[in-house]
Amino acid sequence: MKSLQPTVPRVPPVDSGSAPTLQTAKQWLRGYYYATPVFMAVDAIFGVSLRAAALDGHPIIKWLYYGFCLLCAFFMWRGVRASGLISLGESMVNIVMIFVSFLYPYYHLVGTYEVGMEMVNPFTIQHITNFILVGGAALLSFYQTGLASLTAPTPTGQY
Repeated sequence: MKSLQPTVPRVPPVDSGSAPTLQTAKQWLRGYYYATPVFMAVDAIFGVSLRAAALDGHPIIKWLYYGFCLLCAFFMWRGVRASGLISLGESMVNIVMIFVSFLYPYYHLVGTYEVGMEMVNPFTIQHITNFILVGGAALLSFYQTGLASLTAPTPTGQY
């Protein structure tokens, strides 16, 4: 006789070769924050801001931001439990700054078109590279902190 309890479908195991593991995400994030002095040096020597492209017009805020990134690297090095949340917060702040830095030139570009001024492309490879770096760090921070498990469906398909 069959059981009257509902059966839960089995979820196939995740292929570890196709998805990044938690340890890989942690290593990438550590490298991202440990490389902050390199990003600072490239910015100071060559004027190429790959890490804080949104803050190019605000040098004091940019160097304070770099200091905060060094603090995040220190937390990663010390193994602070909240380092994943800290890196997630840092990445989210940086993404908001990038969106503002993308939207302001766009609105300015639209305004110059209406006035009839010469239009110049305001988006640089620095902004795009910064967006990719920070977006990757935000995504990995999201998965490292376990916040992804809060939004993932259970084996029964419920959230």
